[in-house]
Amino acid sequence: MHTLTKVGIIVLVIGIIIAGIGLYSTFTVAGSLTSVIELKNAQAITLNPSSSYNISYSVTKTPAIVMLALNSSKPISVTVPTTFSRLSQNNEIVYEMVLTTPQTGTITLYNNYTVPITVEYQLEQATPSLLSALVLPGGFLAIIGIILAIIGVIMGRRKS
Repeated sequence: MHTLTKVGIIVLVIGIIIAGIGLYSTFTVAGSLTSVIELKNAQAITLNPSSSYNISYSVTKTPAIVMLALNSSKPISVTVPTTFSRLSQNNEIVYEMVLTTPQTGTITLYNNYTVPITVEYQLEQATPSLLSALVLPGGFLAIIGIILAIIGVIMGRRKS
């Protein structure tokens, strides 16, 4: 086996390991945010007619992803800071915010109806690990390893 083939295989394996660590870290963060969308740990409140409810948040560790999911018996009015993006709307409303600096704030839910409304909500924040950034470098290393291994195999056959 040509030396270049051996080097290529080693670089390929290292690349796969590094990319795997990055993917694991990424899926861990994604899994914690998926539970928000599914309202797995939602808190239920009842909003009386013409009343409001405040949800406070504080993000101290950045970068961070903050998600808020709401589900109510009737559509409600929600006031969120401008840094939030609205992702979906049906009975369930999802807001997302990506922060690079610490931030605190308040989200306000309003009941503009003349009857009480039940609201389920869940607010979560996740801090992506720097390990998530290893996916691309690991992938590039794996590709380089494949190329080196192929070149090594070709050069090894020419010598024979």
